[in-house]
Amino acid sequence: MRQLSLEQLQHRFYRLRRLLSRIRLPPIDSFEAYGKTYSLPMRVEHTKAGRHVPPRSLEYLAGFFDGDGCARNTWSRSSVRLEIHQSSINAKVLLFFKNLLGGGIYVGRSRGTGLFRPTVRWELSGAGAAHAAALLSTVSSCKQPQLKVISSWPQCMSARRQSATNLQLLKKLPPATANCPSWAFLAGFFDAEGCISVRPSASIVVTLGQKHDPVLHCIKRFLADRGLDSSLYKARSVSMMVITRTEASREILRQLLSAGLRVKRESARIALRLSSTNFYEVREQLQGLVGNQARYQRLTRSGTERASQIKRCRQRLEYAQASDKPEIAAWLAYLQHAHEMASARERYVQVRADARALLQHAED
Repeated sequence: MRQLSLEQLQHRFYRLRRLLSRIRLPPIDSFEAYGKTYSLPMRVEHTKAGRHVPPRSLEYLAGFFDGDGCARNTWSRSSVRLEIHQSSINAKVLLFFKNLLGGGIYVGRSRGTGLFRPTVRWELSGAGAAHAAALLSTVSSCKQPQLKVISSWPQCMSARRQSATNLQLLKKLPPATANCPSWAFLAGFFDAEGCISVRPSASIVVTLGQKHDPVLHCIKRFLADRGLDSSLYKARSVSMMVITRTEASREILRQLLSAGLRVKRESARIALRLSSTNFYEVREQLQGLVGNQARYQRLTRSGTERASQIKRCRQRLEYAQASDKPEIAAWLAYLQHAHEMASARERYVQVRADARALLQHAED
């Protein structure tokens, strides 16, 4: 590659990103879960929903639904529906909902473009949705009031209009109820909204994000009661809870695994293997299990090493004598510029390779 300026690299990168967003992936007709391939759609009539849902499983389902579930009425208000949409690589959790609560699994609204995988959805309607909502509403959660509305959907048209209005209002307002009753509930919520990452210092970071923060405050209290510290902060329009102390992160992941973690089970196991000598190996394995939303924001191995060098230089500058500060500051500026150029070049190389691979796949 000939030497390009920073502006040229950025221009080419964004041009290729726009190209990626226009490449449509072929429609899916199946998904994989637990070593098996399941054809889509998996319709309701083929479902044998269990009559009894074990308490721990119900708490997991309630936690996951609290994070990623949707309770709504149909356009005519004549019926109600529960839905969960997931990336096709996470469809196994939808199979868990189907096996315990009934319903069907279908191709989702997003077919998939570029690096964004197609989605699948679990859906349960009518009397089945009302029954499932009644079960889920026995667990205290942010969506408990919505589930109670669904579980008692009226027959009278005027009453349905009022229930539909109440349901929409509940969706817009911050939740009046929030709770974290158990590790099983937290495992479900974390599978829906959690994130596991590692740092070069051999530390594990556990993160949870949510639009409204009442549930995060409940989780924070739940963890604090068990001697596990966490921090809350706002990131744009999303509330975030972060656990940065590795001992606490390890204990949380161990407890979540014991409580039935599913979607992020393999990620948690990999993170728990982190040591002072295998950071890059663990980081690469974790990246292979997550989505592509932050693909071009992640640093390469070289980028991580450059960032560590910049961090050390900043620390030197902070504690340096006054006479040494100009020289260290100049070196820091050089490192930062070199890092910006190298990172832009690495992003461009990566997006170019991705575009070529997707175009080749589309031709095949």
